[in-house]
Amino acid sequence: MLKKIIVAFDGSPQSYKAFDFALELARFCPGAGEGPEVTVISVAQPPELSEIVEMDAVIDNATRHYKGLHSELEKKAEEKGIQIETDILVGHPTVVK
Repeated sequence: MLKKIIVAFDGSPQSYKAFDFALELARFCPGAGEGPEVTVISVAQPPELSEIVEMDAVIDNATRHYKGLHSELEKKAEEKGIQIETDILVGHPTVVK
């Protein structure tokens, strides 16, 4: 049984498909209680080289953008009777070689 489902979300068409798949998976794989916990995570990436003021503005803008997208996802999940958690992380993705 699944306890948690984590979805990486960047607003791309593929991330919307991953979110839809996670909702369907949560619906058909009930866990303890109401079902697995679904968490959506987005990353607000600061620019590579910038001044602090510019970086803060970029991060604030990205955070507002993802909050809006997450709000839409929460409504979509609620329509299917699934409660989700969302989080916005700040930083750069790690490159693994």
